[in-house]
Amino acid sequence: MVKLAKVMFMRVIAGEKKGFPLKSPKGLNTRPTSDKIKGAIFNSLTNYVDFIDKKALDCFAGTGALGIEFLSRGGKHCIFYELNGQSLNCIKDNLKKTDYENKSKVVKGNVISYLSNTTEKYHVFFVDPPYNQGLSQKVIDLVAAKDLLLRDGAIVIETDKKENLDIPIHYFIVANEKNYGDTKITILLRS
Repeated sequence: MVKLAKVMFMRVIAGEKKGFPLKSPKGLNTRPTSDKIKGAIFNSLTNYVDFIDKKALDCFAGTGALGIEFLSRGGKHCIFYELNGQSLNCIKDNLKKTDYENKSKVVKGNVISYLSNTTEKYHVFFVDPPYNQGLSQKVIDLVAAKDLLLRDGAIVIETDKKENLDIPIHYFIVANEKNYGDTKITILLRS
């Protein structure tokens, strides 16, 4: 069992598990999405996507906070992709605590490899990779090239505010883009 401690206070902010505290791995250089930014993401996202009975892919899941928030707000199923073992244990603990183990799948693996080889489509993609490594762009390009976003879906991308993305306009429209301090949140819809 991995020892976990709160790096910052995180909780589920709305839905059936509102107020449930979430853990993050002790000592890792994780960058959990703050409650303020998470609230802004979901307040905006609800203008475009109805979560009820929808499925999501939480890429670079970290603590699993975005996918768990999606489930709390009525999402049907979420797959959490993460490479780091400590983060994976944290996600599993958070899913157990919120009783969402039966509505989720946790995968230790490279989400870029998964997207390169899958034909599975999703309603929502949460993309919050390490900043400035080109990983968000790779996800966007793969989703567009392989047509992995369902028509009524959206992609939420969290990047450094200085990181520029080349959005394939034949496939996506930018529904919302806003900076929160050093973080930029971009929401893409199908065009």
